[in-house]
Amino acid sequence: MTQTAGSAGGSAPDAPRGALGQLFQRLGGGAPASRVPETPVEAMRPEGPLLWLHACNTKLDMRALSVLIRRVAEDGPRPHVLLTGQAGTVPRDEPRLSAVLPPPDTPQDAAAFLDRWRPDAAIWSGAPDRPHLLDATARRGTPLILANATGQSARGGRAGRRDRQMLQRFHRVLARDGAAGAALARLGVAAPRLEVAGVLREAAIALPCDEDERAQFAALLKARPVWFAARVPPAELDRVVNAHVGAARMAHRLLLILQPADPNCGPALAQTLRKGGCRVALRSDGDLPGEETSIYIADRACDDDASGRESFAERGFAAEGFAEEGFAEEGLWFRLAPVTLLGGTLRGPGPAFDVNLPAALGSAVVAGPRSGGRWGAVLHRFVAEGAARRIGHPDALANAVSDLLAPDKAAALAHNAWALASDGAETTDRLAELICDALDGVAI
Repeated sequence: MTQTAGSAGGSAPDAPRGALGQLFQRLGGGAPASRVPETPVEAMRPEGPLLWLHACNTKLDMRALSVLIRRVAEDGPRPHVLLTGQAGTVPRDEPRLSAVLPPPDTPQDAAAFLDRWRPDAAIWSGAPDRPHLLDATARRGTPLILANATGQSARGGRAGRRDRQMLQRFHRVLARDGAAGAALARLGVAAPRLEVAGVLREAAIALPCDEDERAQFAALLKARPVWFAARVPPAELDRVVNAHVGAARMAHRLLLILQPADPNCGPALAQTLRKGGCRVALRSDGDLPGEETSIYIADRACDDDASGRESFAERGFAAEGFAEEGFAEEGLWFRLAPVTLLGGTLRGPGPAFDVNLPAALGSAVVAGPRSGGRWGAVLHRFVAEGAARRIGHPDALANAVSDLLAPDKAAALAHNAWALASDGAETTDRLAELICDALDGVAI
């Protein structure tokens, strides 16, 4: 049932070239993302409140779902989630999530499904399908919410009448935009059941950092221009370093914060760069960037940062997988650097992480031509909305960095990115409010 969020775009990653590439050719990338495990058919309904979420002919944003459930848990016990339909990848196995295939759309199968799971509330996302399952759910009095509703039904005759009937089964219908709201109203969904709420998607998440450490670095860097190359795989290290050398000719005292995808390669990378004449400081050695430092290698792994892990746990990020994926350090660098390069986009399969993360902290994003993989679709959306800068070839990176170091250019891009990254926040809040009311037995 589970599908990946996307496939790698373009050709296979280039082989490493040059001294840096040869040095780190042996180093591999990170582990693949885990997926929602399909729950065995013999599994029993868990104890406690159960929220059923059905993705109707659309792939669900799993990070958005994770954020939504965390919001629901702020006002009460965290419900178990039953997921049917299409799902994307998630950062880690979620013990309170069951993923099963939806039943065949017959009255008998619908009744058996509902007898087994007994959901306390149900959210359907997209254009309603499975009329028998929907009818059976409504007859049992289960609170029903339709999210991401489009209202785009062009069917006539009996099929069109059935579409209208399905819409009447929902207690609340949340339209994705004004046009969808108008279409849904024409299909017979009237206020107060109809709301224009936006799309349920992952909103911006501000990664934590140690504020004392941030202040220390900010004081050291002062007015120096800074850019951050995040999670750079071995095949891209030479291009990033060369781009920095080129950009430094146009930006006096430019500092590159270079985060290798494998933090273990930091000492070897520093040695190689020093032999090439670069002034390098190494985070794993306890170094701080000095006035003469040109490249600061941010090679400390998340496991070395106990305070970072505690901060994530306190804010509920562990359930979303950010701590497990090593995002204890990036919260610091995104705050310090006005420009961030997405590692994996120059020669790799695509972005190594979610563009929402730097966007949430005001760092303007530049990406190379590769946009496949887990986060490729998100990057496409940011580029299309003028919220990220894409270069057509790795050799253009130096000019792109130099251009974005201009405060007005970086600020405009970062503003667009933040607006796009925070787009789903109000939708999540409203949906969480309705879910809490439904689970508490309040009429919605």
